[in-house]
Amino acid sequence: MRLRGYMAVVVLWAVVVAGCGSGDNRGAASPTATPTEVLCLADGAAPEGCSPTPTLGPCSGAALTSCTVCSALGGCCTLTTPNACFDPSVPPLGMNGIGFTLCGSNQAAACLIGSTPTPAATTPTPTVTPASSTVPTATPSPTLVAPPITPGMVTFVNSCAASLTLRSSGPSLGTLAASGGQVSVAVASFNPGSQNVIMPYPNLTSAQCPNDYCDGWTDLGGVPGTTQREGFMWEGSNVTYAAYCNPNLSGRGICATQQKCCGPDMVQDGTFGTTWEFTPNGANSLDYPDLSTNYGSGPDSPPHLCPYPQNPNDCVSAAANIFFNVPVRWTSNMLCSCTSAGTQVTSRECLTVSCPDAYQHPTDDKQCACSSSPARGYYVEFCPVGSPLPAPPG
Repeated sequence: MRLRGYMAVVVLWAVVVAGCGSGDNRGAASPTATPTEVLCLADGAAPEGCSPTPTLGPCSGAALTSCTVCSALGGCCTLTTPNACFDPSVPPLGMNGIGFTLCGSNQAAACLIGSTPTPAATTPTPTVTPASSTVPTATPSPTLVAPPITPGMVTFVNSCAASLTLRSSGPSLGTLAASGGQVSVAVASFNPGSQNVIMPYPNLTSAQCPNDYCDGWTDLGGVPGTTQREGFMWEGSNVTYAAYCNPNLSGRGICATQQKCCGPDMVQDGTFGTTWEFTPNGANSLDYPDLSTNYGSGPDSPPHLCPYPQNPNDCVSAAANIFFNVPVRWTSNMLCSCTSAGTQVTSRECLTVSCPDAYQHPTDDKQCACSSSPARGYYVEFCPVGSPLPAPPG
């Protein structure tokens, strides 16, 4: 990961391959994972010490509700957060095989979507309609659907109400149209073994963001470096400024004159904005997708200001921005091992500036390691369901 304004620190750790029985090296797990957590039920001929592949039953009750996101893939494992999706008809060496979930050794936590679920018992509730009033209609909760992930590709999708320009240190990504614009790029097109940084910038008209609007972002404290940038400056009453304004120019009384703070002529220079970092085929033949915000202060609060000779990795420039403007979620079709605990996940997100999934300091334990494979793909969605941009100020 890289945090702008911090000294860069990258900690790459080996992910040990674990299997059930001797010589079974088909699934990647974290160094802390025990062999029985994966692969035990991955094939029909059970390895020594394992049980045969189970015949999975249909998801029902709470499992059916919590596994809605897995409906397109056929199966769900409730042991992971978020729930791990898999296709029980695919062999363990293929993508999404059950052996690649923690449910490989716990049949009770695995079930099938698409089978006829056991209906939950319900008690009919009589409907009472007031004589002179209208019965309100309940608004349904957003339904999460498994994203269409293409093996070997990274697909960027813009679900925001404004178009997004994607600034990339890797392949050119261009501008995505509002409400559904997307672009797919081969994993091989990214700089292999090195960090590719992608930042989104919403595009507004001058009517949507008047020239002088961003001068109101006074919590920034003036010229960058005058006041140390802190997370609260991106929160509360400042969220609209953070979504649409350039923090290097805003709050200084120059936006109305320069007309570069937001709108069609905003400076989109890669020094601010939500940060998705992607290192494909890095150390140990692993991919590293990460999120970074600079929001936290690390071991010391407030953080030390650079230069800090005692620990150059524990300091921040007073002018360093907090990196968040657009909500984002990344998802893969195969499990990744995140943090030193080896947590198995298929997705990470940053929906607010204080998101816990993101690096907030170079020493954070937030790294995700994903096995590099032609079968693996990624889906990066801006403004995922339930997390829109704030309304434009105009």
